[in-house]
Amino acid sequence: MRTFALLAIATAGSGAMAATVSADPPPLAGLPRSPIAPERPAGFSLRPDLTIPRLQVYRTAGTLAITVRNAGATRASGSVTHVTVYVRHPITLERRTVGEIDVTTAALAPGERRDHVVELDVPGADFPDPPAGEADVTVDARGDVAESDETNNRAGTSGPPR
Repeated sequence: MRTFALLAIATAGSGAMAATVSADPPPLAGLPRSPIAPERPAGFSLRPDLTIPRLQVYRTAGTLAITVRNAGATRASGSVTHVTVYVRHPITLERRTVGEIDVTTAALAPGERRDHVVELDVPGADFPDPPAGEADVTVDARGDVAESDETNNRAGTSGPPR
């Protein structure tokens, strides 16, 4: 047990007196001591975790809808979400990049999400049988946020857009 001397001044002018105060007082009878930090499940982290729970290409509107969510336990600072849009030739299935854009995602509290809508300019989208549009999205593309899981920052679409 660690002890400290405490100097107190008496109010009646009787001078100074010394007292001993314990820095680690005994627990109350019958009650267990509380731990300094609560136990957490294995794999639990106090870091943010940015994810992409929704990614959808809408051909008729010419847009890409992206939802970025902080699935972590702490606030995530602002970050950059990188979007690459492709088309795939219907016969050769050759994939060609038709555009890239960076979207700023503001800071997110735990459980909070942000929706982004990106306008697409897909060549041939107005043809009767348009090429299949695809998109790859990387949240926190520059690695600005130290996350509990860095492996879930990417999402992609494939096949014909809606």
